Parts: sequence; C-alpha cells; structure tokens
Amino acid sequence: MHEGYRALDDYDYPAAREAFEHAHALAPQAARPMGALLDLLVYQLGLDGDALALAEDRNPHLLALPEVRAPLALAAARTGEHALAVEWVAELEGERAAEVHRTLAGAALQAGDLAGAGLRLQLARQAFAPDPERLALEKRLGEAQALVAR
Repeated sequence: MHEGYRALDDYDYPAAREAFEHAHALAPQAARPMGALLDLLVYQLGLDGDALALAEDRNPHLLALPEVRAPLALAAARTGEHALAVEWVAELEGERAAEVHRTLAGAALQAGDLAGAGLRLQLARQAFAPDPERLALEKRLGEAQALVAR
C-alpha cells in the first residue's frame, strides 16, 4: 500500500495502480486495498468500467463499506448504471454522495426527467449543502422547468 501512495504522490498512476492491484490481490476482501484501488480508478483515472468490474462477485460486507461504495456509486452513475448507483449511494453522506446525486441529476435532466433531476438535486443538497456544482444544475433545472411551463 505504501508503494501505491508514494506513486500517487509522484503522479505515477500506472505504478500506483500496479501497487494497489497487488495489495488487493494479496487481500481481496480487505477494504483498504480495494478502496485505494477504486479511488485511483474512479477519481484519478476515470476508469469507471474497470472499477465496476472489481465489484463483481465481491463479498457483500466489502461492498457495504462507504470507502468502497462511494467510488462504485459514482462509476455506476457515470456509466449509465443508474439503478446500481442509486443502490450504492444509499446511506452515503457528504461530498462524495452529493457528487453521485449530481451525476444522476445531470443524467435525468439530459433525459428530460425533470422530477427525477429535482429529486436527485434535493438529495445532493441534503448530502452536502455547500456544493457549488449543484447550483449550476439547479439553474439548468429551473430553466428547463420554465420552458415546460410555457
């Protein structure tokens, strides 16, 4: 794990991935290696599909941990696996939960589901009220609602 964090500090993402994958292979049911690998894949590299592949056939206890659920929920939301994202974001709080709800709200808005977008933005506000990125989506939602009301 230490090698992976050191590689992250040096912005050597391939080395970090290799180190975290090795740690995960040595302890596949341990939260720390899985969480570090998922954070790298989702938040640093945007490899959402790779992250979701890690979740297949995993221990439900591991998938219940917030450090595992948060990046998986975001990966699911970004890849269109919205039902899975909703399942994984349940019981999460804070900025990472708000990011998942924002992503789901953006997808709902794009699909014309204004009620769904409103619900997700409300949940994002509850998860992390001072979120500036949510405000832009709320503005887009308001504009879309005004168009529909005409």
